[in-house]
Amino acid sequence: MTTEIRTLVGLRVNTSNLAIQSSSFNLNTEYLKLKATASVNNDLVAVTKIMPEIRCETHDLKGVLNLTNNTLYSVRDVSLYLGRIASLPTGNNYFDSTGVLSFFMNDGLLYIDSITANINEPVSVSLGIRGGLVDASSINLSNFTISHTSVVTPLNMTFSGNDYPLRSMTINTNFNFYDHYETGITPSLSAITGTDLAVSLEMNAHDALAISEAAAQGCYNLVVNLIKYRPCGQDPVSAGSITLGNALIKIDSLEARLGDLANGTLTVSPETITFSVT
Repeated sequence: MTTEIRTLVGLRVNTSNLAIQSSSFNLNTEYLKLKATASVNNDLVAVTKIMPEIRCETHDLKGVLNLTNNTLYSVRDVSLYLGRIASLPTGNNYFDSTGVLSFFMNDGLLYIDSITANINEPVSVSLGIRGGLVDASSINLSNFTISHTSVVTPLNMTFSGNDYPLRSMTINTNFNFYDHYETGITPSLSAITGTDLAVSLEMNAHDALAISEAAAQGCYNLVVNLIKYRPCGQDPVSAGSITLGNALIKIDSLEARLGDLANGTLTVSPETITFSVT
């Protein structure tokens, strides 16, 4: 028997391909385990629920937003591909285009779980796709092409007409879900019932204190400005922004070390988040 060694190939959402860096597939199985008497072994072990979920990491924020229509979620057909590593590359691909393992989810709920970035590093987006039954099959995947739409990094943050440098940014969506089960172990419906947007911004301690003091008596808009990486030694260019609307802004912590920059972390709780990424 020949061992098949597989690698991640990519993700297809409806008819578009998305460049991803990693993925995982979990069933999230729940069990019922019962004893009938004072026995060592269980009398019954049954599966009561499964919640199939695909998780992915990507640097292509713009590509994700194209799929979600610039929102945090959308319902889409999704295929995750794992290809066999070929003995010799074909063209630019080192996977065998025949016998590609495909995990297909029909009408999956695709949502942004988090967006993170450090200074001078690409934004990373954590995606979840859940709620649908996953069908595993073997397919042929010839002429599969994929590329990044736009890879961006934070430049600075605009507050009350002034720009402040950023050290890092984390956006967590904290979605709440309702999963409806009828007679089967798979859900007939998975719906978003709420979100608790939480944003963390790390910056110069002096700037963090100034912003927190200025925002102490109200809610304000914050704008994270982005720049886009370009090939061949070209300087980055403006790539739009992420606007945190009507946000409560509080300083969370201050950190200082000998010989290093003193940093402050702002905790931002926005009512809305608006993407304008190019």
